[in-house]
Amino acid sequence: MRRSSNKTFTIVMISLVIAIILFSTFAIFFGVFNQQTQSSEGVYTSDIGTMPQTAEKNYFLNLTIIDESIFPIKNVHIAIFRNGFIEADAFTNLEGKVSFYLAEGQYYVQFEKFHYAQTSKPVDLTKNIDATQTMTVEEAMLFGMFPSWAVMLLIGLAVILLIYLEREKLHLGSWGKPDNWFGGVRDGKWTFIDKSTKKALYAITFMLLLILIVWVVPNAPMYEHMAYYYILLGGVSIICLLLEGMNHRFWIAAIGFGRKNEIMGNMLIGLSFSFIFIGIIGFTSQLELIPVANYTLLSLLMVGIVASFFEEAFFSGILAPTFAEKIGILPSIFTTSILFMFGHTLAYGWAFIPLISALLFRIFATAIVLHRKSWLGVFVAHAIINILSVVTIMMVA
Repeated sequence: MRRSSNKTFTIVMISLVIAIILFSTFAIFFGVFNQQTQSSEGVYTSDIGTMPQTAEKNYFLNLTIIDESIFPIKNVHIAIFRNGFIEADAFTNLEGKVSFYLAEGQYYVQFEKFHYAQTSKPVDLTKNIDATQTMTVEEAMLFGMFPSWAVMLLIGLAVILLIYLEREKLHLGSWGKPDNWFGGVRDGKWTFIDKSTKKALYAITFMLLLILIVWVVPNAPMYEHMAYYYILLGGVSIICLLLEGMNHRFWIAAIGFGRKNEIMGNMLIGLSFSFIFIGIIGFTSQLELIPVANYTLLSLLMVGIVASFFEEAFFSGILAPTFAEKIGILPSIFTTSILFMFGHTLAYGWAFIPLISALLFRIFATAIVLHRKSWLGVFVAHAIINILSVVTIMMVA
């Protein structure tokens, strides 16, 4: 009787999420369509029969970024601020050049590249401007003594040492040899949704979906399309998790938070991974996502928590185990990582360094997920990296 009621509840929840997904899909489609077809406010006045005219004059801001030896610097991230909001952003090309077409006005331009001193300056755009900016190599120092990357590495290594010394208390155990480095296995072999954390996984997923639908979409227009995207991603993930939690014989596979007694160990693994990754790679700025200056808490929620959670739920919780079950562990790691990298072209465009950073992150993250049979740790790592990115933006903006 109880099993029957559980199945009924699961079916009802799946039906609800399908409805949410359909709503989000239509909202994304019609939102983008309307955004492309509607004319700008104040451009056209039909009552007096005037031709469309631009309310503001527009000018080119052409920038060339060089180092102290007058060599061009590629992949410099340049953000254009206006009234506390990010008006535009881009990365320099191989010649260190980038161009912006902006309305007349006063702007604040920020230049950012890992291992270079962050530079910024005001620009009064009243005509076309061709400007050259010199950036100097400078290590970020902690307390004026230690390079920040070295400190991050040391913290990450210290956490790994702690994990090793306390591995028995953390219930980490030894690593069992995988059955299928290459090639598929039977359905259900790569589904690991532990009963001790299943309810928490479902509850957090539904809570974040509810926040997006009830709070973010009606009250934060800047995040509306981003919210619809993550409603879609989260909806697909929760359907797959519910299906596999009910019956392991579906063609998909799914991984959850892991066992309850391993939560602390998984979170510490994620903590060490994030610090080591930041120390070696540096975190990619996410200035292009949103104007954070006026949306502090919402930015931390959307980029730090929501984006990290639903991306991991989908890529780590669904794609990675499904590919591991169908084509093998190593193909799963590389296939999931490539899809993750291409997915981030929506945020980074085709900038080489940010995309390679996303690829490397996903390779190691997927390996951790398939080893631990849990994506809780990589969610912690993803959230830490994103939160540090947002905090950095807030300090600049």
